Amino acid sequence: MTRQSASRECARCGTWTTTVMLPTGPICYRCRRHLAYHPAVCPECFELRPIAYPSTSTYNVLVCAGCADEESVFACAGCGREDNPCGATRCARCILSERLTGLLADPGTGSIHAELVPLYDELAGARRPQSVITWLQKPPATGRRLLALMAHGELPISHDTFRALPADRSHNYLRELLTGAGVLPAYHPPIEQMERWLDATLAPLGVEDAGLVGRYARWHLLRHLRRSAERGELTKSAIYGARTNINGAVRLGQWAARQGTTITALTQPQLESYLAEYPGARDSQQRFVAWPGRARANRNVTIPWRGATSPEVIVTDTDHWEQINRLLHDERIALYARIGGLFTLLFAQPLQTIVAMRVDQVTRRDAARSGRPDPPSPHPSRRPVDREHRPRLAVPR
Repeated sequence: MTRQSASRECARCGTWTTTVMLPTGPICYRCRRHLAYHPAVCPECFELRPIAYPSTSTYNVLVCAGCADEESVFACAGCGREDNPCGATRCARCILSERLTGLLADPGTGSIHAELVPLYDELAGARRPQSVITWLQKPPATGRRLLALMAHGELPISHDTFRALPADRSHNYLRELLTGAGVLPAYHPPIEQMERWLDATLAPLGVEDAGLVGRYARWHLLRHLRRSAERGELTKSAIYGARTNINGAVRLGQWAARQGTTITALTQPQLESYLAEYPGARDSQQRFVAWPGRARANRNVTIPWRGATSPEVIVTDTDHWEQINRLLHDERIALYARIGGLFTLLFAQPLQTIVAMRVDQVTRRDAARSGRPDPPSPHPSRRPVDREHRPRLAVPR
């Protein structure tokens, strides 16, 4: 049996202070805290527990309270668990549950706000409840303040709420937390950040040109980015390309303003003068210059499209099959290069398609396939593929 005692000498550190009694003698609260926060594997039950009780079966061996059939001085007063200690007599999980209940409670019902129940479940079940407690109380405590307003009905629980708030780290973290818990629907942070960036980027333009470039960005570029995001294909390069197009359109608008005109009133000679001044803008602004014409804003300007200049390589059938044979049998070539080369030569796929293939798109059958109905490869080509991917290939049953 353990109990609190008056001031005595701690059996571990020798300090005279208020102690807690163990079968091995009194220990101070500092030593109790140390044992609670530094559990070890019990030699009898092999569980990670505070070790401070003499074994009933082995001399001079310390075990956990359960194996010693003793009441644990380290147990939480609320739930009786010994893990996640926090404070003197309670565990972090009980403290967190109590604080979350008070924070997320609806004043009208006294219960947790119905829309915030998934968030409560997510936070209360966190692997490290101490981290959640720290996040809630650490200044400036943005998450705690906003969650209290949402629970009290003073702030709508929606993405529009966060769009009206600063896009800083603390607000973004809470938004992603609510989204991950299912309280808010899924959204795409890179696109949201780009929309905020767009408003600031359009600021230097006049009202007319800002409206034109804004419509181009939102109706054309952002729409394509959202479609890519919905398919799970949004990349950093796509975001960068869209920003480059918008920056080019803004630069054109600023140049037009210096000439005393606007993008919608721009003439072909003026556009040619701009391209002569900014020769690198031709390729990046072809799509934007064509867009006002389709939108009936300015049909008087155009940038002629230049054909692709990709190099062409002519290979005879004999050379083609010699290369295939070499990739099949030449062990000096790296295996991944042999596989990529075989898929390129046999399936006539672009190299960027081959390098983007996932392992689950390569299935071991009588004929190899690259995630789409391509022509079958000769049987020998399976050998290098099997060597590279055998441990991870999907084998149909």
